[in-house]
Order: sequence, then structure tokens, then C-alpha cells
Amino acid sequence: MINRISLKAFCFVFLLGIASISQINAQTGTTCSAPGNTVVTDETSILILPQNDIQKVSVAEPVFSDGSDKIVFTLKVKALYPLPLSSWNVFFSSNGVTRFVQMSTLLGSPQFRYGTVSSLLGIPTFNYQGNVEGNYASDGTISFYINKNLINNPPNGSTYSVSGRVYINTLGIGLVQVDTTSEANYTLVGNDNCAPVLIAQWGMSGDIPVQHNYMRNETDDFAVWRPETGVWYAQDTLSPQTLAVQLGSGSSGDIPVPGNFDHDGKADFAVYRPQQGAWYILSTETNTVKTVSFGIEEDIPVTGDYDGDRVDDIAVFRPSSGVWYIMNSLDSSVRTVQFGLNEDRPLKGDFDGDRKNDLAIFRPISGAWYIWLSGSNSLRGLFFGKGTDVAVPADYDGDEKTDVAVWRPENGFWFVQKSNSNEVSTFQWGLTNDIPTPGDYNGNGRADIAVFRPTSGIWYAYHN
Repeated sequence: MINRISLKAFCFVFLLGIASISQINAQTGTTCSAPGNTVVTDETSILILPQNDIQKVSVAEPVFSDGSDKIVFTLKVKALYPLPLSSWNVFFSSNGVTRFVQMSTLLGSPQFRYGTVSSLLGIPTFNYQGNVEGNYASDGTISFYINKNLINNPPNGSTYSVSGRVYINTLGIGLVQVDTTSEANYTLVGNDNCAPVLIAQWGMSGDIPVQHNYMRNETDDFAVWRPETGVWYAQDTLSPQTLAVQLGSGSSGDIPVPGNFDHDGKADFAVYRPQQGAWYILSTETNTVKTVSFGIEEDIPVTGDYDGDRVDDIAVFRPSSGVWYIMNSLDSSVRTVQFGLNEDRPLKGDFDGDRKNDLAIFRPISGAWYIWLSGSNSLRGLFFGKGTDVAVPADYDGDEKTDVAVWRPENGFWFVQKSNSNEVSTFQWGLTNDIPTPGDYNGNGRADIAVFRPTSGIWYAYHN
């Protein structure tokens, strides 16, 4: 049963100013500048080509583990799938020089390029200087990574004017501009010689970490749920933006289960109430709370996109029978699969890269992983870890496949088997009582190694 209830009855939203986020230089112990961020928004839809409409442009300077000093430009484009024949450009100007970064599909497959731009009678001339690292997602997100040495290493404090443009290739006419954003100034913060460590005071003893992309800034946010009040607190890792939302109650035994349950690309706040078998989901798209009856008291929630529609499905694992119950978001049909035993720990992840969550369990008694790969309808099994380990599957190598990984509380070691090479990497990060919280906190498409320390409410993230 599904009910929709007005937002006003269940939650309130306000801004917080209590976060403290800093970059730490491991050699000197000094504090480096936090990443900067600005957003250029365009609320005007272009009716002729609505799929090309730029909704926002973001700029940030995250710190990377390879020591590179980069500027990251992110475009959010409406419904960018499949790719039309167009080019998407960010223009940034300073000291009389206008530069651009671009993803172009005019020649077929996406090309990510940079250079300088001039104009003749208002028509841009792109003076290509080379290729840059970039990626795009089917939700319309395009990211460009520009090493500062490619643009003459601008000093910290340099101010750029930033805007976005979309051009289409029209036969007989050439490039025609179909969209434009307003301009905004961005001042370089600079993170030269900083260690790739992000430390955030965000939370307190008793909070439950619920990292996810609540702000839609293409990064996971530091976030906690406070059981005693039912309030969620989230801090964007690339800007000062914060928020708080009340949903759920620890006294009712609620379990926080954030996920993308609607179509706006932001994580929704949600809780599962085992004693009622009820789900309460606050949609950020409709600003309403939906309640769904699905599950019984013993069930363990395992939300994920099992049907491949880019929306998370409500799902539970029933330990007593080893059965998974999945409500497909496409049509609300229910799928049941027997996969696992009573002592198994259900896991979330897309281990074969087909954009669907696979059924997966970790068996502590033997350290075995069993994964039913949805792309091939085949079983993958391996031994990785031991009974006291915490399973922490995530995409650590950026190949859009979930990697098998565990965190060992007694010594703080992470063990990751990377899916792109099958190599096992180890890294020591965290103390015995920490809670592992892997997530992409700098927006480079790879999960970072991170922990939340409940005794102090501090997050420690090492950028991968």
C-alpha cells in the first residue's frame, strides 16, 4: 500500500552553519584551503532542443590522491541521453583571455577538449589546444578535469568569469547557439601541496552516518541521522551548503535508508520502520512523504536499482529464509529470490557494470562472498575477508563496477580487490570503533576511503 502525505506534516528544512571542513597537509600539519564551489544556474528551457538545456555549471578544486592540482567544471544538462549531435562548453575568462572546456559529439563519440576561444560576428572560434579528462552520465552530468598547468598555473586568488553554452551543428549554417547560462565570478582557492585528506566535524556521539548525494553536487555529502530527534544533517563537501530535515524516529526503531527514489537525481531521505514493516520516503522531487508497507520486523532493508530504471527500488532481505523481496519501481511488481542464509550479510552494488544492482551477500563464518550477476545471470563466488571484517563494497577504481572490499576494525586496514585489474590494494585508515563510510567526496568518480568517528563526530576521508 502506498500513501502520499503532505511534506508539512513530517519534516522541516533549514540551513546550518556549524560545519568545519578542512584539508590537512600531512607533512606540515597546516590547514589548506577547502575546495571552492560556485553554481551558475539557468532556469530557461529552450523549447527547440529541451534535451540540451544547461541547468547549472559548477566549479570546484578538489584534492586528488595523485597530488594533481585541478579545476573541475561540471555541467548539468537536462535529459542528456541518448547523446545528440551537439557541443557543451564552459567558458571561463580572466585577464582578457577566454578559455573553454568542451564535450563534443559532433564527430560521433564524446570528445573532451580545451583551448582558447575567440569570436567573429558573435560566432565562436575554438582554438583547440588538446584533450582533457572528462566523463558524462546518463542523468545529464558532464565533468571536465583541467590541470592548472595547462592554463598557465593561475595564482590563487585569480578570479574567473564562468558561463556555459550549448551549440548544435546545423547543415548549411554551422554552429548555432541554442542555450546559454548567466555569468558568475569564481575565485581560485588553491590546494597546492595539500595532502588528499578531508576532515570534517559533522555529527555527534550516537549519530548514524548516512553519506549520499543529497545536494546533487555530483559528490557524496557528509551526512548523519540523529535517532533521538529523527533529524538528518548533511554537509556538501565542495561548498558551504548544509541542510537539515526531520524524518523518522529512533524511539520507533527506524532504520535510515536513503536512496534515489524519484527522478531528480538527489538522494531522498527515507526510513524503514521494522515493527510496522513500513517505509517513509520524503521525495525531494515532489516535497511529499510517501509511505509503503513492505516487509516484516526481521527484514533487513537493501535498497538499490535492481531493474535498471535509474530509480532505487524498495527491497528487503529476510534472514530466516534467505529470501530477497524487491518492489520494482518501474511497475511496483514484486520479485522474490532465495539467495543467502540466516547469518549472511546482504550487500549493495553493481558488480558487473550493467547499471543494475546485483544480489550479493557476505558470509562472515567463512569470509565468502556470493554475488548473483544480473548481466549474465551467473553466480560469482570468492573468499575475501574474515568474520570480524566489515564488508565495504564500492567503486574504488572508477570503472563503474562495484569492487569487493572489507575493512578490518582491529587494525584499521582496508582490503580492496579492484575490478579493473583484480589486484588487491591495502590501506590503513581508521580506528577500532570507527564506522567505515566509503563515498565519492571529491567528485572524481571513485569511492574514497573514509570513516566516521562516533566519539567525536568527525569524518576522515582519504581521496582516492
